[in-house]
Amino acid sequence: MDEGGIFTYGDEIAAIADTVAAASIPSSATDTFIATAHLLGSLGNGLKEIWIGETQVSHSGIAAARAFFDDSKPDAVHLFDAPQYGTAPNPDEASPFMAFMLLYFGMQAFNEIMAGQPWAAELDRIGQRAGLA
Repeated sequence: MDEGGIFTYGDEIAAIADTVAAASIPSSATDTFIATAHLLGSLGNGLKEIWIGETQVSHSGIAAARAFFDDSKPDAVHLFDAPQYGTAPNPDEASPFMAFMLLYFGMQAFNEIMAGQPWAAELDRIGQRAGLA
């Protein structure tokens, strides 16, 4: 997209995109990084917890269903009466904040592409009150 000249980015956004493009994930002989939780856990910065909160608390689907059973033994499937998250923190404890954080950064992204960035002052105020800015 950069090469096509269709979009232009501010220096900060371009630097972030370049950092992501240049990221190097260590190779593994196993399927460690095929699993989203392992990949996000390796990247850090709370990405795994955010992903767990979004996929296993906010939406129903395969990721959410996996929190309710263990099929690691070849002869049985153990069903849980409440979600289990292994070594990851329970997203129920942080999901309201995670939902707010995802919405906040989404609104920041929309503001960036709007002419004149009309929400900037209000988003700064909200972010400061919530400890995000």
